[in-house]
Amino acid sequence: MVREDLFVGLVEDGKLAFNANGEITRSEGMIRWNMNYEGYWEISDYAYGKTHHCLIHRLIWRLYAGEIPDGFAVRHLDGDKQNNRIENLELVSDDAPPRDAHEGFIMFCRNIDRRAEEQFNREFGDNRGACAPLGAS
Repeated sequence: MVREDLFVGLVEDGKLAFNANGEITRSEGMIRWNMNYEGYWEISDYAYGKTHHCLIHRLIWRLYAGEIPDGFAVRHLDGDKQNNRIENLELVSDDAPPRDAHEGFIMFCRNIDRRAEEQFNREFGDNRGACAPLGAS
């Protein structure tokens, strides 16, 4: 299941609704929303025994413009991560150049994280199961 699928279903069932500005106007049940550490509005719901999260701008894109293909992201045209109007969103390749210095810095940090993880895996392999005999997971 793609992370937005659960929330698209909630909208279709009438348990979650948005206005034209991309703001939540109705939610039922365990649905909560907050701003995440990167400044994006995020929605969460407890379903199927665990908490599921979704970035609201990605959900708005899915509802009004369609699927988000692998290798693509949804970006805010004006750079305001809280402006989730569909007119302010665009679908871009993950390889698209950054719009400004801040976005470029964030992309740089993500690439460093990804390269560091790849380097670790090359040097040490996948050791996630190494502690299983000791009772750790």
